[in-house]
Amino acid sequence: MASKKEGGLEEQVGSEEEVYIAHQVRHPFDFDEIMELVLAAQKKENVGVYGPPGVGKTMMIKTLAKILGRDIETVHCAPETGISDIVGGNIPGPAHDEKGNIIPVLTLTKREGPLARAMKQGKIFYADEFNKLTKETQSYLSAPLDFRRELRTIDGETLVNRAANDFMFIASWNPGEEYGGEEILGFIKDRVNYTPFNELNTDLQTRIGLLKAGVLGIDDLKDNKIQTRAIAFLDGGPKFFVKAGKEFINIFDKDDKLPENDKSLKTYLCYVGKEGDTLKTKDKKSQEVYDNLYNVASFLSDIRGLVLNGSEGVKDEISNILSSLSISGMSPLHEVYHIEPRSVRIVESVAKDFDYLLKHNVPGSVITDRIGYKMLNDLVQDKGNVEVAPKITWRKLVEKLGQLYSLKFDDEQYQLVKEEGFAAV
Repeated sequence: MASKKEGGLEEQVGSEEEVYIAHQVRHPFDFDEIMELVLAAQKKENVGVYGPPGVGKTMMIKTLAKILGRDIETVHCAPETGISDIVGGNIPGPAHDEKGNIIPVLTLTKREGPLARAMKQGKIFYADEFNKLTKETQSYLSAPLDFRRELRTIDGETLVNRAANDFMFIASWNPGEEYGGEEILGFIKDRVNYTPFNELNTDLQTRIGLLKAGVLGIDDLKDNKIQTRAIAFLDGGPKFFVKAGKEFINIFDKDDKLPENDKSLKTYLCYVGKEGDTLKTKDKKSQEVYDNLYNVASFLSDIRGLVLNGSEGVKDEISNILSSLSISGMSPLHEVYHIEPRSVRIVESVAKDFDYLLKHNVPGSVITDRIGYKMLNDLVQDKGNVEVAPKITWRKLVEKLGQLYSLKFDDEQYQLVKEEGFAAV
């Protein structure tokens, strides 16, 4: 079902599995997160990106690097990640004789870490899951982030006197209390331009899942909720554009326009919809897949909301089920029972299942059975037997809530979850 990309877009954003769709916008002519990061690069600001897993933080950094024409040095942070892993320094290792053979003597070899390389060569340094670093390691990184822009090894040796002009520091982290990790130190937060990421709405989750699974292509997803945007580096700085017809219009100056084939334009996609919006596809089969995955994404979002927020703010149907089970007023489950909220990556996995099963002509009842069972396992994981209320386990509650959702194949509707297995309505 995938279709070809718009001229120029493929070169900028890569394959469909790597397409990033910007989405942190308030209205169709608002700044998005890519524009904000380009401005931060111009102002030589450090950036801190905060948000839940699966919302595209890492893909956003890759898109930014393509637009800026810079390479990335990445560190995937963990509690075991030490200062020397990031900075470098004198690393002990085996010595070699004249013929290159290892001899039983330890020697110190000076090695530049990814941060040193990024600072020297004017790259983007990206610290993924920065709050997994210990506070000691975090605190050591204050000097590269302030006006000094210098870097020393742990034993005081200077690695970088002054960072290259194009050097950019970006750190991302997930909510610590939900996913594990340290609190970001205050003086580190004070040195970054804070960029929060909101949850993806249900429509965007569905579109991204279908795109990454290869079920639908970029052109299949385009409607008035998907804009093509562009950045051009002209007159000594960036200009920001939104496509309208065969032209790109400057978001600050409607009289400033460029033709769609202007080679200075670095294009990408941006979603400007809101919760409750849906996609209308070009054919009935694609619409069926979209509608089914939308229902799956709704199920995931509602369970995720219950885990993070408890019964406060859930929709009426869920509130009614909780009341019928005498468990209204439920506290956030991740706080009380350490149940983790599952990320939107489940939607992509389910989209791939849909694609495989439909191509093999599997009946709708069997597809529903497969998807429902897989969703349950993904959502409850190893917490299925935890009692979230007297005589009610987490798995039983998820099963009960799953009865609110259905899938539809060839005009036959199937309940996603039934209390005793999965079957047609």
